[in-house]
Amino acid sequence: MLEQVLFLKKGDLLIAFDLLVYSMEVLEAIEYLHHHHRSVKIITITNDSSANIVQYADLSFFCETVGLKKSTLISLVAPMCLINCIVEGVIVRNPKRARQALREFQRVLLSNDRYYSQFEFNKLK
Repeated sequence: MLEQVLFLKKGDLLIAFDLLVYSMEVLEAIEYLHHHHRSVKIITITNDSSANIVQYADLSFFCETVGLKKSTLISLVAPMCLINCIVEGVIVRNPKRARQALREFQRVLLSNDRYYSQFEFNKLK
């Protein structure tokens, strides 16, 4: 993750999840951004207000985890709904940039032999 945040620039936003089992990789990347790229805004989504990443966030959201037992299934539906709302808000504010970013992502992804389009799957058989 640290390698990915190195390319963030002024005006970018990082949304970081750190739920239940906390990641040093996420913490190190957020610490780096906080200390070296203050112009990048950081939103954190975690289950604990005392999680280490919260201290570096510009805004934090907390997902309640109730009834944690070995047999409890932890659902990521609520955090994913939150992400969907954020993404939709970004797209509504700048649809041209969103389409351009999606096209570039698809171009790069599909130029890699490890990935293929669902429409090209039959060609592989």
